[in-house]
Amino acid sequence: MLTHRAFAPDADIPRLLVLLAEVEAADHVGDETNEEELHRMITWPGHDPARDHVVVEQPDNPDRLIGHALLWKLAGDTDGDIVVAVHPAWRRRGIGSRRLMWAIARAGEVGAGNVCAYADERHPTGGAFLHAHGFVPVAAYTMLEAPARLDWPSPAWPDGFSARTCAELDEAERFPVML
Repeated sequence: MLTHRAFAPDADIPRLLVLLAEVEAADHVGDETNEEELHRMITWPGHDPARDHVVVEQPDNPDRLIGHALLWKLAGDTDGDIVVAVHPAWRRRGIGSRRLMWAIARAGEVGAGNVCAYADERHPTGGAFLHAHGFVPVAAYTMLEAPARLDWPSPAWPDGFSARTCAELDEAERFPVML
């Protein structure tokens, strides 16, 4: 029997990193998550890790996660963003479907009128999974890359403008509250 339980950050972040690395190793979609990102994620405005994030333990080894799901919805936003991941060796057993239904139900509890999930349409697993559950593409994302050795000219900023990295921004600047 599978144990579906609330996310416990102290115990689960290291195990979630392992799960996400194993998913990425199989899927090759370019998702790279590190410990700092996971710690930051659990402090996002509108996200309560104890209520909005669940994990699934491997039945014969509770120290190993085989699935997780989360919901993130900002106050005042009508959309809830969801993430579902299942270890490749445990797919096609209903784990992802049950976590997806949990995330959708949780989104309804917090007043989301829509749920959004990101999946690379070209990837056979994620896109097919979401399509099978009634999701349809509504947006496109394009990632471009260039060799780091290119010599880029410095930008000419208008008076009063400057550029900063996300690391240089404080919490309020990274996550502005829209009223």
